[in-house]
Amino acid sequence: RLITEDRVEKVLDWGDRGVVGIMSEEVMDRAGNLVCTLKGTHWHRAYGNFGGEKYVSPKVEYPDRAPDWQASEYLAENQAALYRLSGDTYPVHIDPAVSQKRGYPRPFMQGLGTIGFTTRMAVQAIIPYQPERVTRVYAQMRKVCVPGQNVTLKAWRISDGHVHFKLENDNGDLLLGNGIFEYKV
Repeated sequence: RLITEDRVEKVLDWGDRGVVGIMSEEVMDRAGNLVCTLKGTHWHRAYGNFGGEKYVSPKVEYPDRAPDWQASEYLAENQAALYRLSGDTYPVHIDPAVSQKRGYPRPFMQGLGTIGFTTRMAVQAIIPYQPERVTRVYAQMRKVCVPGQNVTLKAWRISDGHVHFKLENDNGDLLLGNGIFEYKV
């Protein structure tokens, strides 16, 4: 069992695009020992232009060369349903009628499920069977990831323990961009 404590760190103004909330979540074991800290950026299209501190979207540079690591995997049709077992019961990820009502042609993967799937791919490609070496994973959602398709991780070594990555589908659509994967050397 784990205990989590959520906190809103900042609310930033993204102008006509809305507001961005910078969140953190401390995850502790039963004894209160810190297991990890999760940080997230959540965007809401309303309430922008309120005059607060401006949000600047982080960008990474990809080298002008072939990726140092590339891996493709099939994202199973039931992947969103499996991730749902973790407690994310938002119906847009499972119910076609709800997805269509929200403007999506069909249900799609949860954001954290997409990042988790990608992180597992990166661990296996870059530091096989050593997830304990991972110190940071960051990425920005670019397009929804639909189960039942192949996804491809492309990753470039920037320096020891520092990798930039992206995730694409078979159509070449960017699903995750501005990715950073850091690990103990």
